Amino acid sequence: MRIHKLPTPYRTCKINAYLSTVCGQVRWKKAHDAIGRELSDHIEDQAMAFSIDGMDYDASLERALRDMGDPVTVGTQFNRVYRPKPTLSVVLLTLSLVVAGFLFQLLMGIDETRSLVSRGVPALMAGLAIMTVFYYLDYTFLAKGGALFFCALIVGAVLLSAHEARSNAADTYTPYVLLLMPTAFSGLVYWLRKYELWGILAVEALVLGMILLAFHTPIPSGIMIVFAACLAVFTVAVALGLFGNRRVLGQLVIWLPVAVTLLLLFLSTARRSAPLWRMLDPAGDPLGAGWLALRIRMFLENSRFVGMGEAIPVMAQAAGQPSFGTNLLLTYLIYQQGWAAFIGLLALMLALLGRMILLSRRVKSALGRLVAVAVMATLSMQTLLYLLNNLGVATFPALPLPFVFSGDVSLMVNLALMGIMLSVFKSGQLPDRGQGRVHVV
Repeated sequence: MRIHKLPTPYRTCKINAYLSTVCGQVRWKKAHDAIGRELSDHIEDQAMAFSIDGMDYDASLERALRDMGDPVTVGTQFNRVYRPKPTLSVVLLTLSLVVAGFLFQLLMGIDETRSLVSRGVPALMAGLAIMTVFYYLDYTFLAKGGALFFCALIVGAVLLSAHEARSNAADTYTPYVLLLMPTAFSGLVYWLRKYELWGILAVEALVLGMILLAFHTPIPSGIMIVFAACLAVFTVAVALGLFGNRRVLGQLVIWLPVAVTLLLLFLSTARRSAPLWRMLDPAGDPLGAGWLALRIRMFLENSRFVGMGEAIPVMAQAAGQPSFGTNLLLTYLIYQQGWAAFIGLLALMLALLGRMILLSRRVKSALGRLVAVAVMATLSMQTLLYLLNNLGVATFPALPLPFVFSGDVSLMVNLALMGIMLSVFKSGQLPDRGQGRVHVV
């Protein structure tokens, strides 16, 4: 017997009536579509099974609907499971870092109270407003607009960088535009997934372009953050099978060209000016690239666990030097307040990142997972490069420490990223369209 699954108006009406009653009990409207798709599939599958056994299909549909249970009861059970989940713990940890940064700067006397109030507080208010907008905007806008957003950021970064170079601007804002690129990149990767292997090759070309740019740009730290975060997003996307089931081949396509390109560029750069060896051995160039790293180490070696460090002849002028601005405040904090302050601040930052990792594991949406990886990698790389710079390991200038020792623009950009992340935690428990099934209660 040949079975036709094309719905008749009668069957469509019956199924829609049942789904409407179920979804009427679920207050979270965003979940209605996923619940409707899931229940409709279950009902159709069950009705088809009864039809194969010889039952008339309209009668089989009635039987399937009865077996699903009372729609009001089913809807009430779904309502208990599917609710938006605001993550207050992440918000509190973020605000704690911001407040800690303000307090440390006041204690160290780096900035006057008037400056913190006139610039820091308005930046915080604007950042919180931006975070709220992205929270309610919903991260799924990246599914359709991610590619356009990514291209717009590239064009904006190029134009802004060219303008800053022509005007010899003291403050550069291009790196902060770049911080938004990994999140936009996650939407681009999600959009390219339908092209499978060709999509992998297209994304790989973008990643290799970022590597080349990182070695020929005056702002390498920003490009390094973007490259590492985008590579993490790309790797996770292939591991999730978004580009088909050829996961091993996909990882080889990602990592083999990246490894070869990095090796060739490292060797080429080392032959020209050896900046990598200077970073690893600053004592080899104490009056050049290694000077700042050696000076930082001098402060750290004379720091105590609690309180002001031992006297250093040049310390009287250190607070007023440009090098001890936002980029090296952590070094100055360790020297003036002790290693205990550093440990406490680091513990708070790790608590935030750890909490975000735990919450991201609950995300079912493939797009949500990619966005979560992008935001966490961006914040983690900012933190890592800042720590390396302030502990005297790296010689290149790092971006400010997220939420803590942040400039106005840095604080607003990172709070915007946090708003997108909170949006993922709120509704990422819902699977993407066609991604799979929600468990029926």
